[in-house]
Amino acid sequence: MGVPMKILFDVSPLGMHGRLATGGIFRVIEEITKESVANAELDSAFTAIASIWMSTGTSGYFRRKAPTLKRRFDPSWHMTFIPPIITDTLRKHIFEWDLAGRPLSVTSWLARCAWFLMRRAARQQVPSGPFDVLHSLCDPLPPRSLVDCRARVITIYDVIPLIHPEFFPETTVPIFRSTLASIDPSRDWVVCNSQSTKRDLMKVIAIDERRIEVIPLAADDRFHDRSTPDAIASVRRRYHLPACRYLLSLSTLEPRKNLAFLIRCFARLAATPAFSDIDLVLAGPKGWLTDELFATFASDGRIQSRVHFPGFIEDDDLAAVYAGALAFVYPSLYEGFGLPPLEAMKCGTPVITSGTSSLPEVVGDAAILIDPRNEDDLCAALNTIATDPVRRLQLSRDAAHRAAGFTWQKTMQRHADFYRRILSTDDVPGPANQGSP
Repeated sequence: MGVPMKILFDVSPLGMHGRLATGGIFRVIEEITKESVANAELDSAFTAIASIWMSTGTSGYFRRKAPTLKRRFDPSWHMTFIPPIITDTLRKHIFEWDLAGRPLSVTSWLARCAWFLMRRAARQQVPSGPFDVLHSLCDPLPPRSLVDCRARVITIYDVIPLIHPEFFPETTVPIFRSTLASIDPSRDWVVCNSQSTKRDLMKVIAIDERRIEVIPLAADDRFHDRSTPDAIASVRRRYHLPACRYLLSLSTLEPRKNLAFLIRCFARLAATPAFSDIDLVLAGPKGWLTDELFATFASDGRIQSRVHFPGFIEDDDLAAVYAGALAFVYPSLYEGFGLPPLEAMKCGTPVITSGTSSLPEVVGDAAILIDPRNEDDLCAALNTIATDPVRRLQLSRDAAHRAAGFTWQKTMQRHADFYRRILSTDDVPGPANQGSP
């Protein structure tokens, strides 16, 4: 195996709090952090280069949730005594206002200025090297001169803000462009989580496809098909889920998830005998541009008592919420990967999802694929779930089998193999010292 490779991971998103720390990318970075330490080929260290408050928040994350790894965290700026009230205020005014699609207040502009100055200051001190690879798991790569490393890698989860800007607030697109602008296509390397994202990326930046590695994500072990009836009943009470059978969708409530479309299809079927005891649960935090969603919900009084919005579901309760559902329905218009369908499948829940973008790569033949713009298509799939118990059982078995092939151990090993390949190429400098491979 040789000497372990020295990898510095920029895990800045672990410094996020509140609803910003509930998304799929946050969970992905948590799993990669844990698995990188468990992989014997890697000598992993962690940093948060994005800004002072991210560095402060990430230091707090390791202290609270991963104390055994804290010694591996090397903050990019060492004023970790900044009071949390200051960083929390900045987070609120910089991000929460944007996510809600509201105009920026004077306070928000001042917060942005403070954040910019803190970001500049943060980059005056960076982790000591040398490292074999710097891997940013989300944020823009820092200036090359600031981190002593042989190669740089960045993970790109999707490029949807560029190809479908209509799904996002206006402020999202320039932020995303800054991430892509940090990539040097002739020297840096990219990890994408699906072939679909790789194809999209190559449309927006000129990069040799040999510099891009496709590494699928996984659903962690909290998702399983062993939820007991008592556990399912408990989460029903906790989140005020219906006592009858329910169809589940789970995501941030935002246009790309196509939930108004799902409500319309459910409304078409709700009065039929097959759906007399079936409700619809749309779980997840409120995001942005939700006017169409809630207007659709309010437009039909017959279904308002049968469509439920329980809000954010705690991670420890997700498996039981998935397992209690008749099916998981995810008619997303576009995905970079699509973790929720995989999580549902690992819980043995039948899945209906879109046959677009990356989703067929994730679910394979173990789900019902639909056209997310064709109401007849989704209605037919929902009717199959409601009326065909044999088909439901087969989908459940196929889903669990398919999901078992996605593990974080495999994901991390593919990262290690990619680092090895990068370091063996002719355009990567040799080891900076004898401690590197």
